[in-house]
Formats: sequence, C-alpha cells, structure tokens
Amino acid sequence: MPSYLTEFRRKIRAKVLKYTGIPVGVGIAHTKTLAKLVNHTAKRLQAQTGGVMDLCYPFKRDWVLRNTAVEEVWGIV
Repeated sequence: MPSYLTEFRRKIRAKVLKYTGIPVGVGIAHTKTLAKLVNHTAKRLQAQTGGVMDLCYPFKRDWVLRNTAVEEVWGIV
C-alpha cells in the first residue's frame, strides 16, 4: 500500500477520534464483508497495524481469513 494512502487513512482515524472520542479501525477490502473483517483485525492488532489495514493483497487476505474465527467479528454470525 503506498505510504500516502496509509497516512491518509491514519488521518481519517485520528479525526474520528478527535471529534467523537471513539477509537476506530480503518479496514480496506474488495467487499463489505472483508472490510468488516479487516477493520476488526486492524483494531485487534493495534500495535502492528496502527488501526489501519488494507486487505486488497491476496497474501494478507489469506492470512487474516486463516487466523480469525468468524464468531470474533461483530455482526457476523
């Protein structure tokens, strides 16, 4: 992911926190379901991701899918 996109996403995250007080994750993916999954992962792995993660790369998508139980993701049953 180009660094300017990462920085842009981090700024969005910081603005949401500043104006609402709500810590959020930013997840980017090809589908809404995968975006929800990557958002969950970005928040869960805060130290590694900084709360921002892009799941458009197949190797990242496969890793996240292998390492996340469906029950962990809010709104997916």
